[in-house]
Amino acid sequence: MAVILYWGLLILCLGTLVGLLLLKKLSIVDFLVWLLAVALGSLTDGLMSDILGLYDYITDIHWLSNTYQLPYTFIAYPAVGIVYGKLIPRRGGVFKYCMYVLSWVVLFDLVEMLIVKPAGLILYHGWKIIPCSTPTYAITFVSILFLYRHMRRLISR
Repeated sequence: MAVILYWGLLILCLGTLVGLLLLKKLSIVDFLVWLLAVALGSLTDGLMSDILGLYDYITDIHWLSNTYQLPYTFIAYPAVGIVYGKLIPRRGGVFKYCMYVLSWVVLFDLVEMLIVKPAGLILYHGWKIIPCSTPTYAITFVSILFLYRHMRRLISR
């Protein structure tokens, strides 16, 4: 079951990326977000999974878990980052941006609690969705928000 769901979600993310590439002109900011998403995903997975051993993808066999981890790092994380960035409100105050980030953090916590964990996509060895995943998502989404806002300002000059 976990392997089927893994490939289904990966194909969905790949389709999202291909659709974005074909339907929307991706900007330099989108490619920077791609790099940021890969960097943050690699950093988080490398530290929390590889070094601290707090979770594995699908299997406890470490090398195989890393094999499952890599496509998500280079396909799923960037797809989510670019979609998230494209939907950032163009105008709004701090409250609006905070609510936007919070809604994505809650969405991802729910997906992890209701789909990822029960399906066995990630095997937890001390990692807790709350409080571990929540700040990780918050840091990721705030970083992407700042990158998009900063780069939009630079480009509009």
